[in-house]
Amino acid sequence: GMVVRAKDLFTVRPFSVAREFGGVIRGGGMCAILAWSLLFAEQLVGQEKKVVVPTDPTERVTAWEQPLEGEWTGMPLRAITEKICENHQVTIVLDRRIDPSQEIDFSTTGNSTAEEVEELAELVGMRGSVFGSCAYVGPEHAVRVLQSLIVTRKEELIPRRRSPVGAWMFKEGDFGWKDQEKPREVVERWLKSADVNVTNGELIPQDRWAGAELKGVTPIEALSVVLIQWDLTFEVDASRNQVTLKPIPEQIAVTRDIGVIKAKDKEGRELAFSKLKLLFEEVQFELRGSQVKGTGLWEDLKRAEASLNRIKSVGNIDEEPLKDRKYSLKLRDVPLSQFIKMMRKKGVEFEYDAAEFRKRRINLMTAPTINVENVGSQELFEMLFGPLGLDVELDDKTVRLRVKAQ
Repeated sequence: GMVVRAKDLFTVRPFSVAREFGGVIRGGGMCAILAWSLLFAEQLVGQEKKVVVPTDPTERVTAWEQPLEGEWTGMPLRAITEKICENHQVTIVLDRRIDPSQEIDFSTTGNSTAEEVEELAELVGMRGSVFGSCAYVGPEHAVRVLQSLIVTRKEELIPRRRSPVGAWMFKEGDFGWKDQEKPREVVERWLKSADVNVTNGELIPQDRWAGAELKGVTPIEALSVVLIQWDLTFEVDASRNQVTLKPIPEQIAVTRDIGVIKAKDKEGRELAFSKLKLLFEEVQFELRGSQVKGTGLWEDLKRAEASLNRIKSVGNIDEEPLKDRKYSLKLRDVPLSQFIKMMRKKGVEFEYDAAEFRKRRINLMTAPTINVENVGSQELFEMLFGPLGLDVELDDKTVRLRVKAQ
């Protein structure tokens, strides 16, 4: 019941304190005390009813982190997304290749709004991608490259930020279109408002689509999320104040620093680096000293960065199999969805069928109270998830949750 700050939310002690952000677990995994703040837990539980959205558009991403609760039966997809947007002050753009009138059944399982939107996308055979206060739901190939295209356009324009078109491209604002408005005319209207000419506009067919409003985004992001629906992107000629539409190239890659391997010696760094390369074969990595740089799709680089944060260094990796570990745990009024999220950040994976959970009305917003010492992993996870009607299976690093047979 101690009060901690958000960054102290997940505290692991046996021999030293590890902070949730940037901390390192020392002393192995034999006896970890996970101390959660009751105050913070109460705030989490209460935020779904009244989400506080920051006025700064760059901070609106926090709305996606709020837990989403709801149940819809036989409702059109667009009606569901509109309700989510209304309650959480976010925007969900459905790709033109999705039928927004299709009726579906959807109930949440207590995850964050971003995670639930991704589940909703999968339910209709699509994928979701969040940028700022907006989410784009579309085909797998489009979602995979969207963030990389946005990053690439921004990097290209950084040297030209002082030009009229460059300055406009980085200025955040609201970009929308009405029902039945022609997308080619939407793009031309946006660019004309900044006195920017457009070439190859004929690449966008003159059809009509459902309206939407993108709030707190840059023109780079707005143009990218519209054009990707025709597998298009754009390039900017600042000297001519001109934007040219073009097909998405076959090869797309961005380069960024992934992080630092904090190993004690060269052998430790190389071993941790080898593990990272095995996890992400689609990314080209480079190790300079302890600094890791990666080249690939943006979403792969972000996943690699998260994995590197878990790896940290060979000397600090808990190599003991999950099923053999012992835990001391004090948990009070914290949703299981938050517990899962924090454990994932500590290298413990969870596998479960979210669609099946929705069908069986299994809600991970359940907040158990538990206080145990030196119990095995199997016993601990059964205590947490068994009351929900779930079977628990463990291996070296994964918790598999299955609905119990009737």
